[in-house]
Amino acid sequence: MQSIFLAAALFATPAHALSGNDYLYLVLADGIRVKGWYYGSLDGVLTVSGDGRLLDVSVDAIASVVRNGEPWPLSELLADVAIEQAKEDAWRLAPPPHPPGWLVVSGNMACCGLGHAALGDGRGFARYAIIDAVLLGAAAYAVLEGPGWGLAVPVVGLDIGFRIYASGDALRATQRRRARLGLRAPRSADSALPRTRVSPGLTETSDRE
Repeated sequence: MQSIFLAAALFATPAHALSGNDYLYLVLADGIRVKGWYYGSLDGVLTVSGDGRLLDVSVDAIASVVRNGEPWPLSELLADVAIEQAKEDAWRLAPPPHPPGWLVVSGNMACCGLGHAALGDGRGFARYAIIDAVLLGAAAYAVLEGPGWGLAVPVVGLDIGFRIYASGDALRATQRRRARLGLRAPRSADSALPRTRVSPGLTETSDRE
């Protein structure tokens, strides 16, 4: 069912769907004006970025919109927002694996690539596992057939550093997925800009500011 919803949403996506390159000028029902670069839309809220902050606007409160200097039919904006919401709802119905962070980190530290396997990332698993095997093989060859520990120790150190890098990559991936599902707070990098909610009769600053 999820694939049907997603396919329908993709098929219905307009040729000029909103993107981060679109500058919007919104007029709300009570005359409040909001302008900024399109940032995203989710759960009935349209977000634009401008003046060093994010502005969250209730879609239901928008009376008219100007896009990149040209009037844009409100019906097209609402259709675009509905399509994005359908995609998000489909993703939430059947999200990709999103194990806790400690699991992907410990997996990659124990055997590089296991953390990515837990995320369902087959390519990531293969890529990291192959490089890890090459490094460990080089270290083993240095001890058994080559110059000995003088070469093996730096190679093992390089392998440990590589596992730490892989662990960080997997950790960021699962954190993004879990935050998107509401299972954890967004990373600090995702909420660096202050947010303000704007709607008729109400303009309030987010607690995260």
